[in-house]
Amino acid sequence: MSVQISGSIIQPWAKDVAEFVVYYQKTLDLLAPQAGRVFTVSPLFIGEDASNGWNQNLAALAEAIQSISAHDEHVGYINLRADFIAALDNHHISPYQLTGAIRVILDAVLLRSGAQVDRQAASRGLQLTLDGVHLNSRGARLVAGRFVEAIKTVN
Repeated sequence: MSVQISGSIIQPWAKDVAEFVVYYQKTLDLLAPQAGRVFTVSPLFIGEDASNGWNQNLAALAEAIQSISAHDEHVGYINLRADFIAALDNHHISPYQLTGAIRVILDAVLLRSGAQVDRQAASRGLQLTLDGVHLNSRGARLVAGRFVEAIKTVN
């Protein structure tokens, strides 16, 4: 079943990794001819504990994206998951996870600067994210740096 918004059909949720691969490949097949270079990115985390169930599922999707990306010379893969895991190495891993949309809204309304976001992340014991999903300044610098590196490789 497809979801329709304002007359446009958007991609439905994939029911498993195999269906995800089909949808992802179709998306790349649509984008690649229109762009000189496409970068795919591994999904990050839900919570900073790479071993939690959510993140194990995301690891499978990251492997699928990497595999799909390797088959097209116009597609570059950015493995942010590996960068996040390396950045979290030797740090205490907080069990904090996002608790719902209201928490996100409150953070968005109340935290008006990068310094406030970073203080809240630190109070939650998080290294790279504000809430286990949205990036703090350290996480944003890591992601931006990797994109800059990738873009510099484009001729």
